[in-house]
Amino acid sequence: MSKSNTRSVLDGGPVTRKAKDSNGQTTITVIVKAIGPFGARMADYATMGVTGAIAIAGISGGIMIEDAALTQRLMMFALPVPGFFVAKILAYRLLAKTKPVVFTPETVLYSRYFRTRRFDSNLQIKFVLHTHPKAEFEANKMQLRETKRKVRWYTRPLKPYYQKSYLLVLEYMGQPNIITSIYTAQKSQEVVARLTAVSEVIGSYGSSGQGTATTPAADWAEQAGGVTMDHDRSVS
Repeated sequence: MSKSNTRSVLDGGPVTRKAKDSNGQTTITVIVKAIGPFGARMADYATMGVTGAIAIAGISGGIMIEDAALTQRLMMFALPVPGFFVAKILAYRLLAKTKPVVFTPETVLYSRYFRTRRFDSNLQIKFVLHTHPKAEFEANKMQLRETKRKVRWYTRPLKPYYQKSYLLVLEYMGQPNIITSIYTAQKSQEVVARLTAVSEVIGSYGSSGQGTATTPAADWAEQAGGVTMDHDRSVS
């Protein structure tokens, strides 16, 4: 296979952009756009509300319009189905958080709580996933709710959000620094794999010449950090 057909670490998602700064230095920015567990919960509530409103409007319209054909009535009754999926996609996109992580041959930086955090990439840096600190509390709450549900059949079961979420963490000389929280393992692994890959190739643009070439093997995603139980503080 020719080099022109080799997959680059900049291909695919998350969105990754290479540019030059005012000093002519190469920068690679990974746009981490993902919804957190709290945002996912709010998005689901919003979806249910919008779907309910569509259902009421569709059923009311189907009944009230006297001269509508049977097919038109059935289409109005079925509006909640496509409305649910459209509302869910829009809600998840609107509530997703965008967190750019900028790499230069010498530094890695991102913003958190309106403060820019900068790290020396010549020291030991690693991107990993930590289990969300609220996952255990949520699991206990769900277990209690399940116990009550067996007695009270009408108790609505809870949907796990924090148990399916992870903290994206930059380990700097072994010290954890939270970047953001991400809902679902698949999205979390996708993000940490891209950050790991970019951190390994950015050095090739520096004066030291260290770092991997920008077209590593197509299975670069296997370089992702592991999942650990450690965390430094609670986030939503």
